[in-house]
Amino acid sequence: MALMYTGVKMRSATSAASTGSDTSLRESPAQSPQQGGDLPGTSRSSRSIAQSEGRSNASNLSSRSPHMTSETTRRSAIPMDEESGSVGRPSPVPSIDDEQKAMVRECLATIEAGLVNSGVHLNAERVLSYVETITRKDDTVGEGESLLKTSGIYIVQDGVLDMCAADGETVTQRLEAGDFFGELSVLFRVPSNRGVEVVSRKVTLLLIPADVIREYASVETGAQGFSKEVMLNWCVKRSYLESSEIFGQRVLARNVVLSCLKESILSDLSLEAMEFIAELAIPMLFDPGDVIYSAGEEANYLFLILKGRVHILKGENIVETKTVGCSDEGCCLGHLEFFNSVKLSYSAKAAGPVIVAMVSKEVLLEMLNTFQEELRALQVLLSRYKIRK
Repeated sequence: MALMYTGVKMRSATSAASTGSDTSLRESPAQSPQQGGDLPGTSRSSRSIAQSEGRSNASNLSSRSPHMTSETTRRSAIPMDEESGSVGRPSPVPSIDDEQKAMVRECLATIEAGLVNSGVHLNAERVLSYVETITRKDDTVGEGESLLKTSGIYIVQDGVLDMCAADGETVTQRLEAGDFFGELSVLFRVPSNRGVEVVSRKVTLLLIPADVIREYASVETGAQGFSKEVMLNWCVKRSYLESSEIFGQRVLARNVVLSCLKESILSDLSLEAMEFIAELAIPMLFDPGDVIYSAGEEANYLFLILKGRVHILKGENIVETKTVGCSDEGCCLGHLEFFNSVKLSYSAKAAGPVIVAMVSKEVLLEMLNTFQEELRALQVLLSRYKIRK
């Protein structure tokens, strides 16, 4: 099954198939957070998403995610809920071991580095005293019991989880050791209706409670803080396409694709040309096991892997695995055949949830009709990737 991101929300035309997991864990919304003809594989395993209707939530974003600036860098950067008034100092919890501390430090360092131009600082050393450990085994949790006990940032220490979209069934990301989630709700005050499903028999999570983050986060004087622009950049960096409704029609999807294009084989094009392509590219979500494309098909698309793990196959044998994490740059598949107008030599299959942006030949031709000065850059690409016989 493949889902198409075509509007402000990702919606399925029919009900998603069950994942087979018997434990669904959902965050509390109150607390946390065409071009190019037939698509490859659509006749076998994919289905489209209906064009989203309804208005954007961007107009009321400021009340939930204000542009924060502080008089001093030691002031708490993230406001509490109106009903709670002010930040209360959290109570310490039993200490975690050195390996867990290293994971917390790495998580907070990744977040701080990724909040570009925000001036946000997260005091990891102070946070360490309040981190909680949550362990779940499939024989110790009753039906309907939630692993997500409170609002906060969750780090996967070991085990495997699937992040699900609002429908509770569509898997948007597979989470493994070192991955984290919940930061969007905590940092930007965006209510979350996503959930996670336990895949492995045992899962251990590290929880940094939201009130701890709020206590020990600060913003430099005059910096952007937790502005809408900073949040958009963060969602682009993490390829959080399921958050598209926050920013309005196609804004997030376009920016995620543009970010990938800037690091792809098309990076020599002008910014205007890449923006044109990003507007027309087709972002798709593939489920684990879905065929992205098959050997022998016409190479009518460039496949930009935005996030996820893809197996490259020759026949039934896996010859290579491409992995693009939340903090990695995307990669391009099928370009040799695309630029040589030959049929695809290999097949590609989703090894987990995979987000792929598809750029058709028609999109490139339309771009050339609009930006004729880009012809030279494309000629260089054709020469660079020409198959020598």
